[in-house]
Amino acid sequence: MSANNAKSVSKKENSMDWRKDWREYLTTTVSKEMKECMIRVNIENGSMSGVCKRGEEVVEVTWNRRENENNVELILVHLKNHSIRVLKGSEGEELTEMDLSELIENEIVDLNDDGMRWEGEVLKGDLFGYGCLYDEENELEYEGWMIEGKKRCYGIEYWNDIGLKKYCGCYYDGLKNGYGLLYDRNGMIEYEGLFKDDNPLIVNPLRLENTIPFPILHSHLESLLIGDDYNPEVTSLSFENGLMSLKTIEIGNSCFSQVTHMTINSLPSLIFVHIGEHSFSKCCQDLNEWNTQMCSIKNCPKLQSLIFTTSFSEYAGLQLLNLPSLQILKLNWKCFYPAPLFELRSFIEGNG
Repeated sequence: MSANNAKSVSKKENSMDWRKDWREYLTTTVSKEMKECMIRVNIENGSMSGVCKRGEEVVEVTWNRRENENNVELILVHLKNHSIRVLKGSEGEELTEMDLSELIENEIVDLNDDGMRWEGEVLKGDLFGYGCLYDEENELEYEGWMIEGKKRCYGIEYWNDIGLKKYCGCYYDGLKNGYGLLYDRNGMIEYEGLFKDDNPLIVNPLRLENTIPFPILHSHLESLLIGDDYNPEVTSLSFENGLMSLKTIEIGNSCFSQVTHMTINSLPSLIFVHIGEHSFSKCCQDLNEWNTQMCSIKNCPKLQSLIFTTSFSEYAGLQLLNLPSLQILKLNWKCFYPAPLFELRSFIEGNG
């Protein structure tokens, strides 16, 4: 194991038991360091991935919640001592730290026959950790972390013909993601801020029409607008785990006809939700299937308005928990049939 990694991580990082409390720490990190985080969220299943910089530390997360799969991988690196930790496991369990005792530093790996090479940390023959990437002309091209041939966590790209910085910042899966700085050939900053998949982030309301494939959302999205008749082939929706900036969800008429479970959970910025007519209205022939259709909305401290317009007509249950700012709740005819129409205003937790 390298000397740098033998030092392990900073005192601050050591004081946080990421193995046991990873979900709590991750949520806190993303919420406190939003300006330096980029988290991608798959609302079909609640999977999330991305990178977050907090001072001298960078945390990369990959959390797969696909059917029959619930795997978590965290990579934690420190920008000063170049340490790396990899934690893996499943949701609800204490994560296991990857054994890096065979990590070798200052290893030289030839990447092609023309002289391109890696000088840095290697694990069992693969690029794994901190190091420098040189091009065929022996010019420094990149300095930072690489895993299995991809730039990860954090690094610096160079204009290799003049030796000046080109980019300094975060990466996920080989692409610029998260906080970074882009430089021109004179060393002047062209852009400072967030990147998403190699491009500077532009935050606009996202509008989905029925011809647009179901997208991956991100942590800086503020408004989601879904037009009428939007029916991708999905059976569940999970608005949670990283959508920290989302303020508005508006879903049009006759949408998500195959969805049987819809969850909105722990969205700290959410204010307004509107569901149009005949959405989330899958017709069930099987009584057991009908009994399992559920809508759950909880832990949204700023949510003020929740309006369902003749939707969820076949859903058996509605769960509303910990919504202290909720002022308007409207459920029109046939919502959660056979429940009657009712409207509840100025509901504040603790006031009954």
